[in-house]
Amino acid sequence: MEKKAKWLVVLVVMGVVVIFLGQISDNATDIEQARAAIEAARAAQGAAKAAEVAGRGLATVSTTLAFILGGIVFSALAMIALAIYLKLSGRKAAQGGKGAWVSGPNAQFRRTDVEKKYAPLPPGDPINQLMQLLVLQQLGQMQKPAPRQEIEALGPVEDDGEDYLWR
Repeated sequence: MEKKAKWLVVLVVMGVVVIFLGQISDNATDIEQARAAIEAARAAQGAAKAAEVAGRGLATVSTTLAFILGGIVFSALAMIALAIYLKLSGRKAAQGGKGAWVSGPNAQFRRTDVEKKYAPLPPGDPINQLMQLLVLQQLGQMQKPAPRQEIEALGPVEDDGEDYLWR
């Protein structure tokens, strides 16, 4: 019996050792699994930060593109409005802008009415027509230089010895 008891004690001790070694290996497995979970969490955290940065970049790009698109649309609308305005103002100028430009600081880009400004006198007013003819004749004579005989008739110019700048 003693032999059986020895074998039984040996078997019990071996069973305890096997269970203890199994627990140790289970603990090592649990430790490795915990380490793997921690590394996965850190990787997920890094990926989340990268996704956040990428999201901010995409938001910035989309905002910039929205502003650029708005500017293009506004420019296109402004050009269309300008073209319509120029087309309408061109019609106005073609209809009534046949005269000369009005001068002065408050002219506001208006034109004079040629027909009204230089309209001839009515045919039934001979005295005004005669006066107009005489005024035009006098203006024509004022532009002609005086004949040489009239200048020589004035006589010689006396020299007083002064040296003038205009000589």
